[in-house]
This record gives sequence, structure tokens and C-alpha cells, in this order.
Amino acid sequence: MVDNGWFWVATPNLGSWMNRISLLTGHQPRNVEISRDRAAGVLSVYDEDDFLNHVHAPTYKALLELLQYYGFDPIDSVPISPYQDSSLVRVLDWVFEHRIGWSRRVAVLARQR
Repeated sequence: MVDNGWFWVATPNLGSWMNRISLLTGHQPRNVEISRDRAAGVLSVYDEDDFLNHVHAPTYKALLELLQYYGFDPIDSVPISPYQDSSLVRVLDWVFEHRIGWSRRVAVLARQR
């Protein structure tokens, strides 16, 4: 094991505002796909043939807990708002970046204990 190591990760957030809307409307969250062939059951804003193969996506809280379990102390976290084609999505990303647990993606920098 390396002492005083750093770990940086960027990942989709299962608890994102978009996934919460998906679940409330009976759709499959985009970052927890149930098929490796297509994005089945996702919101119509996504192309069903353009799947990401994200089988596991953590919530922000679960990611922090897992890092701590493996001996890393989170130092900093930032919300990430990728590929904004819609001005509505840009505005919603901006609103929810103030509550990082609702952002679509998160990046965490952690230091090994």
C-alpha cells in the first residue's frame, strides 16, 4: 500500500436531479442501465440506441462512504455538468450544483489516511 496517496474520481451520480425525475415518472435512470444492448426505459431526451454501459453508479453519499471505508478522506468535491445541449438542462444543472448530491456528475478528490 502506498502511504499518503491521492485518489481522484469523476462519476455519474445516481442521486442526480435527472435520475430523480426519471424515477418519479416511472423511467429507468440513465446511469443504471439494465441492458448492454440498449438504454431501455429511459426518458425520451435520451437516444435508446446510445447506451453508456453504466451498470453501477453510486450516489454522492455512497461514494464518500466507500472512499472512507478504503482509507481515503475526501478533501474536495465538485459538481460536473457535461454536454449541455439544452438551456433548460443548463439552468437546472446550475440550480442543483449548489446541492452536490443532486448534481448529474460529481468529482471527488481524496487523500489516503
